[in-house]
Amino acid sequence: MIEEEIPSALEGERLDRVVSLLADVTRSEAVVLVTGGHVTVDGLPAMVGKVRLRAGQQLGIDET
Repeated sequence: MIEEEIPSALEGERLDRVVSLLADVTRSEAVVLVTGGHVTVDGLPAMVGKVRLRAGQQLGIDET
């Protein structure tokens, strides 16, 4: 499980891009993680990769 706070440098980036960076996977694989319910933002499931993130949000990625 990867748990990170979104830094100001990544504010405004798409969720799928940030997932791909943090999990070291392709953007397509990141989309599968998001739509498969393996990603949370502030503790809530994120189901759409195109959402823009804000600094300070908590991102969780379950790679299993």
